Amino acid sequence: MGKTTLAKQVYDAADVKKHFKVRAWITVTQSFKLGDLLKDMVEQLHNAIRRPVPQGINNMNNNHLKTIIKDFLQKRRSVKGMPLAIVAVSGVLSTKDKRRIDEWDMVGHSLGA
Repeated sequence: MGKTTLAKQVYDAADVKKHFKVRAWITVTQSFKLGDLLKDMVEQLHNAIRRPVPQGINNMNNNHLKTIIKDFLQKRRSVKGMPLAIVAVSGVLSTKDKRRIDEWDMVGHSLGA
C-alpha cells in the first residue's frame, strides 16, 4: 500500500472524522503552485463548516490567503488544542522530496513556521 493510499484511509476513517470535524484533503503535485494550494485549502475549510468562501479569493495574494487560513485554524482547534494544520502539514510533508530542503522551508514559511 502506498503512502497516499494509507494517508487517505486514515483521513476517511470514522474515528479520525469524529476527532477532526473540520478537515481538508490537499493534493500536492511535484510542481504545485502555492497560491492554488492555499485557495484549495481555504475553500475546503469553509465548505466543511458550510460557510461561504471569502469573496475575491481568486484575486487574493498568498499572504492574504495564509492569514485567512491562520485565522480560521486559530478559531477551530481540535483534540487537545492541536491545530488542524498539523494534519494538513503531515500530508504535504510526506509527499515532498526530503532532500529538497528549499521546498520544505517554503512549506514551513507558508504556514507561519
